[in-house]
Amino acid sequence: MTPAEVEQAVKGVLETVLRRSVRSDENVLRAETSEWDSLCHVELVFAVESTPGIQFEADELPELDSSQALIQRALHHLAIG
Repeated sequence: MTPAEVEQAVKGVLETVLRRSVRSDENVLRAETSEWDSLCHVELVFAVESTPGIQFEADELPELDSSQALIQRALHHLAIG
């Protein structure tokens, strides 16, 4: 996957799980998104991890608090970021 494909995939997951649209230039922040509760966080993590090659470590989970953080960590795990 290219970085652009990873970004598109993560934002697609966010749209599905949060049930709202996400602009291409938007950085969705957990602290500012009422829909992004603890259950939703788990759903987001599992959905992003469904991409082959992405498996977050337990100590990374609290850091995944924005769309950009999810994208950057996904890129890191795919060794393309």
